[in-house]
Amino acid sequence: MKKFALLLCAVLSVSMLFYGCGGGESASSQADTSSAGETDGAQTMPETPEEIKAHNDKIDPADIDFIQLATPGADATMVTIGTSMGPIEAVLFPEEAPNAVQKFLDLAEAGFYDGKSFTEVIPSVKVAAGEADGEAVADEYSLNLWHFTGALATGTGGVAGQADGRFYIVCGSEISDELLDQMVEGGFPEKVTNQYLEVGGVPNYDSKDTVFGQVTEEGMEVVRQIASVSRDENNKPTEDVTITSITVSGTPAESEAA
Repeated sequence: MKKFALLLCAVLSVSMLFYGCGGGESASSQADTSSAGETDGAQTMPETPEEIKAHNDKIDPADIDFIQLATPGADATMVTIGTSMGPIEAVLFPEEAPNAVQKFLDLAEAGFYDGKSFTEVIPSVKVAAGEADGEAVADEYSLNLWHFTGALATGTGGVAGQADGRFYIVCGSEISDELLDQMVEGGFPEKVTNQYLEVGGVPNYDSKDTVFGQVTEEGMEVVRQIASVSRDENNKPTEDVTITSITVSGTPAESEAA
């Protein structure tokens, strides 16, 4: 499993959301190095714009497979996030983000999310839910998973090594010319920038939070409804939108990934 932390050389902002740029570590350097299949040692990630661009320029586009945009297979791990506004179905990727997926499934099975509210809604950016559970796991990054529209990700605001009970779903934002220029300057592979232009998303989350799933197209209809509710100055919904339950199945519904 090839893991990689893609870094931006510029500070990117999307809608009302702002993440400062900073070096992150690859999954192999943050996770337990004794894990099977993880042979890479700790790495010091580049920090200056020049170092970051050189780092990104080494990405081989042939190593990128946008698995999250494919129709889930018969053996896919599917979850249904029941909400007060309807069900959200998503496919999980345990081979790409085993720590995040296992934690999410463990919390779901324990009923941790039942009754929890959506805590933040930013139209065209994300809806966030859950809460910190006090037991963070290592961040994970994969060349195959990006913050495209519909991405299901850990929601810790880019705090390295602290993926916990919070998660969010990317609602999707069109990539502006200014943001595209920043991505190109930062060394984003053309294959990735073209995909962002096609499906939208929040590229300034890449290498900040762990993507571990993808919401189906049908599920995104509910996500967009949640994103459209009224909110206060802190982007907290003024009407309570809750998670009723999260169930797991092995067979996807007849819908395509967003």
